[in-house]
Amino acid sequence: MAIKILLHATLPQQEQWLLKSSNENVELIFYRNEVVEADVYIDNVYEGNKTPFRYVTTKPVLINTYTLYSENLSNNFFSFNGWITSIVNKTIECGGTDDYFVSALQKICLAANWQLFFFKDIIGLPTQRTIAMIVNEAYFALEANVSTKHDIDVAMKLGTNYPYGPFEWGKKIGLQEIYNLLTTLSTIDKKFTPCKLLELEVETEN
Repeated sequence: MAIKILLHATLPQQEQWLLKSSNENVELIFYRNEVVEADVYIDNVYEGNKTPFRYVTTKPVLINTYTLYSENLSNNFFSFNGWITSIVNKTIECGGTDDYFVSALQKICLAANWQLFFFKDIIGLPTQRTIAMIVNEAYFALEANVSTKHDIDVAMKLGTNYPYGPFEWGKKIGLQEIYNLLTTLSTIDKKFTPCKLLELEVETEN
């Protein structure tokens, strides 16, 4: 029997989830203003407690956010890496606190042929932290006139075999997303302090 996933997502995110879920073990249902029965609920466009799945209490709920620390949500909720560049990977990277629902999520991922990477609730999941720091360091290099955006992107892809250069990553994910995570992390560790040039670009975009 297929795993049913109710997904709240934008059209570009939906396209990536369709690629990720392209096997007979997964039935992907797009949220259409109605919460239907499912095995797991995924909110890829999470906006605070406005999630349409806030009243789901008996099944795992994954929300695209950096942390659950300040959220008034039940223990079946997980933060997860829902960045557009990460969705299609055959993994689920998430953070939470409840062992019972972690076990339920492990079974779901096994049936869907995905690998679960679980972390006790933290601010920023490892992949998000890593990409945010790569983007931030690229802006420091640009600020120091080391090279151009294009050349830095090319050098990083050729030198490290990354799928994207740091500025490409920033554009695809959204600089505001990168900046928000860095700003939050910088309250814990100053090494995450956003580059002033990155901050300026975010302000210009807005």
